[in-house]
Amino acid sequence: GAGLRAQEMARLRGSQVSRDIDGVIVQVSGASARQVPVVGSWEDTIFELASEVSEHFVFRPDRTKADKHQTSNFIARCAKSAGAPPAFSLLRLRGTWIIRHLQAGVPPHELARAAGIKRTQMAKYFNLLPDQDPDSVRRWLRQGGSP
Repeated sequence: GAGLRAQEMARLRGSQVSRDIDGVIVQVSGASARQVPVVGSWEDTIFELASEVSEHFVFRPDRTKADKHQTSNFIARCAKSAGAPPAFSLLRLRGTWIIRHLQAGVPPHELARAAGIKRTQMAKYFNLLPDQDPDSVRRWLRQGGSP
């Protein structure tokens, strides 16, 4: 619901998630420190889980430190267990989060800021966007925005 990188998820503590009148915010720490609004459909779940763990880590709260590959290693081990769900990828989850926001019309430069990446890195996601109806595109271009 916030498009975090795996290592950002591993470092996230419950106290870094807050709620205000406009929704739930995740305060990301580290080299790409920023505030990321949580997608509305995930707000309650994320806020409740974060409240339960408080100062502890959100992912595996019993840990005492955040390792670089904590979440990725955990998912890889789960994938090898009997009866495991289909392949799961944090990278794909993040990519889906970015694509959905682009499709919703979030300006790419603002989305790049929320994702903690450079504006130029957004270009790799443009190829994943679905083509639009040519008539709609023509109206958008003529009007200088959404129809």
